[in-house]
Amino acid sequence: MEFCMLLRMLLGCGFRLGEPLTAKVKDVNFSSGIILIRHAKNNKQRAIPMNETLTEMLERYCIAMGIKAEPESYLFPSPVKEGAAASKGIFDLRFRNLLMETGLYVPGKAHSRGQCLHCFRHYFAIHSFAQAEKNGRSTDDSVPFLSVYLGHHDMDETETVSYTHLRAHETVLDL
Repeated sequence: MEFCMLLRMLLGCGFRLGEPLTAKVKDVNFSSGIILIRHAKNNKQRAIPMNETLTEMLERYCIAMGIKAEPESYLFPSPVKEGAAASKGIFDLRFRNLLMETGLYVPGKAHSRGQCLHCFRHYFAIHSFAQAEKNGRSTDDSVPFLSVYLGHHDMDETETVSYTHLRAHETVLDL
């Protein structure tokens, strides 16, 4: 259940893997659909809107996990250490095992991340650019908004991580 919820959050919000893992129940406003990321990269804090469906799923998940009424509980509690957050390694391993079990695993090149949960963040960015263009806004006009949303240091960082170059693959991803 935890892995499915995490995948939905990564794909639906463009989080870095550690961001939802360190979030607590008190960081989620279920009525407004906003999740507060208190400890993002570069010591930033940011509020991330979720769509209504994802917010409802997260609320049902918290109820099913028995943590909805526990504000200090992590959204993804550690299975081995009470009161701690689950580690990135647990979910990285689950993802790799899933890819291997389904025959989708492709080993990465040396010094390459290969297929990983961070790829969901790139997919989110590509999809965001595609949606903006579909709604009549150019990629260049979207970069400042996406840069702030993703918590990048500046707009150059958004371009440096090649989101705009990845758009060439949108037909492969069937957005």
